[in-house]
Amino acid sequence: MKNSPRKTIVCGTDFSANAQGAANAAAALARIGGKTLTLFHVSDEDEPTEAHAAARRQLHDESVRLADTGVSVNGELLLGEWAGRTMVEEVALRPDVELLVVSPVSKTAIDRWTLGSVSEAVAESAPVPTLVVRQPDIFVDWAAGHRLLKVLVAADFSDSAREALRWAAGLRSLGSCQLTAAYVNWPPAERERLGVGGPLDLTANSPEIQQVLERDFREMVGAETGGETGIIVQPGWGRVDAHLVGLAVETGADLLVVGTHHRMGLERWTRGSVSRGILRHAPMNVACVPVQGAPAMRRCRRVLAAVDLEKSDSLALPMAYSIVSTEGAVFLLNVKTPPGAAWQDDSEAVARLEKVIPVGTGGVRTEVLVEACDDVVQGICEAAETNNVDIVCVGAHTRPGVAARLLGSVALGVLQKCRRPVLVVWPED
Repeated sequence: MKNSPRKTIVCGTDFSANAQGAANAAAALARIGGKTLTLFHVSDEDEPTEAHAAARRQLHDESVRLADTGVSVNGELLLGEWAGRTMVEEVALRPDVELLVVSPVSKTAIDRWTLGSVSEAVAESAPVPTLVVRQPDIFVDWAAGHRLLKVLVAADFSDSAREALRWAAGLRSLGSCQLTAAYVNWPPAERERLGVGGPLDLTANSPEIQQVLERDFREMVGAETGGETGIIVQPGWGRVDAHLVGLAVETGADLLVVGTHHRMGLERWTRGSVSRGILRHAPMNVACVPVQGAPAMRRCRRVLAAVDLEKSDSLALPMAYSIVSTEGAVFLLNVKTPPGAAWQDDSEAVARLEKVIPVGTGGVRTEVLVEACDDVVQGICEAAETNNVDIVCVGAHTRPGVAARLLGSVALGVLQKCRRPVLVVWPED
């Protein structure tokens, strides 16, 4: 939970035992965070009835009980359908709301397989972080300083994962936390992305791939959490959510945090949802964190500039050095293909690349790379992944048109295939 001007934690209740436990957790979080707690109940009857009066009495009694724990509590009765978007629109969209707390339908295994639960629908669509409480005593004891909170963040390299990491890191300001980030990867995809050959191990990544993944993941996690955070990089076949839930159980996590993409309709089913699987099957507390606002801007700390030594000009070089951050690194890459290589070994290519390094680059570090690959585009893409660059700069010697599409263009090929951001520098004429 990061510092923000938002000062309210909201918690929905249906007055069940599970809801009462979630309210206890919400009150504990509000107390240690200096927040106000809004406890609300939704009635599906639009007209005032005796049930409304009874609900108001229950809200009052529950608010008084929670206020006795030392937190400011407001009780609200909302009219509308509980399973619809009324709760999200009327409560979570309020500008002062920081966290939404809900309880699961039940703690039984069969209910976690039930489709369309309220907590699942709300957690996936809410515009603010949503905490689904299955073990409320953990938060009560943690807020009282009686225990450590073990947090596992399900992460990859997406903006939603970065948001989840930042939110989880904010819990450290409230109490003692042990933070771990887990990345479950599919070995065939990583082999293709990094251009690593050899036999495929069905149970593990090759040492070369594992080393690159751990390096990149550790750097990303450290940049987002700003503190000591453990990492787990594990290959996995099948459903990613099942692997993540298994890791959470194995590590004894009290809270499993996952980012949400807010996919709707058919896209949710065709592309799948890790957060939905975790919400449905995780036996521990789950927090779903959406990307709030525009993605955070990231500096270009590593820039790859593809250099064609067969051409007299290097269009990508000036641009690469102009966008890299101070004390960053520019990787000068030449991909040589055996049929067209004008030199016999890498030393000549390295020497020629070193000659084109601009003078006066300040604290920017330059690394020279020479890679042999049958396909230049593939070689550039693999170098971008292996060196974990933030952006690829590639120069084009002709503007895109019929000739470029018929004869082929390295710039267009990199644009189509590279998974990293690509900046194409077109010639003036």
